[in-house]
Amino acid sequence: MVSKELGVEDLARIVTAYFTMWLMLNKKLEIVDRLAKWGVEVTKTRVSCLNEEEAIEHLIVQCQFDRYLWKRLLRWTQQHSVIPTIWDQFIQWSIQHGKGKARATQIFKIIFAECVYGVWIERNNRIFVKKRQTGGKCGQGDSLRDYC
Repeated sequence: MVSKELGVEDLARIVTAYFTMWLMLNKKLEIVDRLAKWGVEVTKTRVSCLNEEEAIEHLIVQCQFDRYLWKRLLRWTQQHSVIPTIWDQFIQWSIQHGKGKARATQIFKIIFAECVYGVWIERNNRIFVKKRQTGGKCGQGDSLRDYC
């Protein structure tokens, strides 16, 4: 489903997004508790909402900012689904919506990967570069990248 018009940078981003999604689904993303074991000093508070200590469950499914993002993306694709807040249920929900070869399933997979990757990049920029994404409110963009 990859367009022939995509450049090398776009293909690299897609591969990186899918790899980040795989890491997330397997709980292998380097969140603060794993970074602390390596001796990297980072704040333990979740950087997008500043309400909770960072954990993969909070990072992807429980944070109000990220839940808003998921809802907007699903509404944008006309998929009306309740996003689980419990990790195991979220994984099952992801598998259920990501199975098959139908066009809607392929779109879900791309959006899912890009959203996870976008949240991860934003999180890393806030922690390591001390920079936040600018350009308006969540969901006010012309491309999928602007949504994540």
